[in-house]
Amino acid sequence: MPEHDPKRIDALLRRAGAEAAGRLHWFAETASTNDWLLAQADVHARACLAEAQSAGRGRRGRAWHAAPSGAVLLSLGWSLGGAAADGLSLLSGLAAVDALRRAGVGGVGLKWPNDLMAGGKKLGGVLVELRGGDCVIGLGVNVMMPPMARESTNLQALGYEIDRDALAAGLIISHCSFLRRFCSGGFAQFAGAWQRLNVHRDRAVSVESPRETFQGVARGIDADGALLVEQFDAQGQAGHVRRVIAGEVSLRGCGR
Repeated sequence: MPEHDPKRIDALLRRAGAEAAGRLHWFAETASTNDWLLAQADVHARACLAEAQSAGRGRRGRAWHAAPSGAVLLSLGWSLGGAAADGLSLLSGLAAVDALRRAGVGGVGLKWPNDLMAGGKKLGGVLVELRGGDCVIGLGVNVMMPPMARESTNLQALGYEIDRDALAAGLIISHCSFLRRFCSGGFAQFAGAWQRLNVHRDRAVSVESPRETFQGVARGIDADGALLVEQFDAQGQAGHVRRVIAGEVSLRGCGR
């Protein structure tokens, strides 16, 4: 697949009036788009795109692998202006789904707290990192990939021929719009929209952390983006609702 054309992407940003217009940086390869942005003095509305990353990563320190030019590898910095960061990874997922829909891609859901899902497999993911009052949102969307892990998919495998430049611009534009609203009103205004895309809604799940593992039924999220799980008791009956925050937690569907 051809490399990104940063001038074309920037022209699309300018046409949309996105704050990131004129603040796009492109690399054939970098260690990590998030790391590059975090090293900049001014990250607000600054975007970084790469064809390949030598040290890309996801949540919980996991490596993020992508073939050169086979994905959109994007990071966007934003000044939160004093807003709380609760729910940022969920917000990014919503912005990504919005951009994919505008590109003609349907059927994408969200797995708490940071995965894009399609056809029961992972299409992309989000990594949010904070620096003082700023955030850097890293996003990877698989576009055209070689054979990958069985739990992953890509847009080409789903039957879509995607213009990567247009998708990259769309992702930046949607994030700028969603982040403006987030900073003025918090995550609560987005909670209902996120819940409608929740792939585990009212499904049995297993919640794993370094301290414990428990099972229950995913009952949605609260106004801060925390997961609400109705926990199974010793007899396998659901009852007590627990509030789960992201951190080092892993969520999986289970066969109950």
